[in-house]
Amino acid sequence: MSAQLDAIYMSAPRPNDTGADGYDTVTELMELLDRRLAVYTTLRHTAHAARTTLSPGDLRALDIVAELGPMTTGQLTRLSGLSAGNVTAIVDRLEQAGRIRREKDPQDRRIVRLSACFERPVSHPAREVLEEAGEFKLAQVHALLTRYLDSLREQFQVDR
Repeated sequence: MSAQLDAIYMSAPRPNDTGADGYDTVTELMELLDRRLAVYTTLRHTAHAARTTLSPGDLRALDIVAELGPMTTGQLTRLSGLSAGNVTAIVDRLEQAGRIRREKDPQDRRIVRLSACFERPVSHPAREVLEEAGEFKLAQVHALLTRYLDSLREQFQVDR
């Protein structure tokens, strides 16, 4: 299978090659990372929610806390665009499910911060595909995606 991945990699258009439809590879990658990844993340949340007592919205809130680190419910409200009442109910469900923990802020004990607590999945539908890429390619992709996500974090000024 690795030979197939190498063939695909070698035949892939290079960045800024313009295809017949007028899109270059960079534009296609941005669309893939923005829209398509969001769609499949939503579908994954929906499938997971069907197997648990959590909703897709609960899982989106959990993703925000897991990605951005400890935060208050007020910060989660602002970042998620949900109402304070909705966020409180979500946090209650996530806490009951053992997916979020409420902790007192060490600097100011009046402040309660939310922290994600969950195990990383051992099996994932994409795991086999990623493993076939090899360590070097995975390291390149990891570095690229990290820089891309860091640029999004800066763009949206996500400092909580």
